[in-house]
Amino acid sequence: MNNKGFSLVELIAVLVLLALIIGLAMPAILNAFRSSDDRIEEAEKELLFANARSYFSDTHGVLEDKRYCVKISTLVYENYTKEPIAPSRGDNGKSLYESESVLREANNTYRILPTNTVPARVTCD
Repeated sequence: MNNKGFSLVELIAVLVLLALIIGLAMPAILNAFRSSDDRIEEAEKELLFANARSYFSDTHGVLEDKRYCVKISTLVYENYTKEPIAPSRGDNGKSLYESESVLREANNTYRILPTNTVPARVTCD
């Protein structure tokens, strides 16, 4: 009898080894995807802050030590920035660019916050 090919036990052994290798490698692969998403989000945020600085400089001239605010949708409309590569979505399914603003604090720090939580003494462009 001329046996050509693999037995069922050999095939099952190979499948078990492949499953084990995939199981060990999967967490590392998923972490790599997550960290790259975090880096993209951080880079987009820094770019957004730079674009907001340009907007404030163009519209307000020399910036005093006070708060300035601009809606992200205004930055998009005025061509200071574009929609992000992968826009995150809020609870209502709208792009966060449609419902958030960039706030420049008096100490020249920037942060992104929902437009409806901007302090009352600050008006958003």
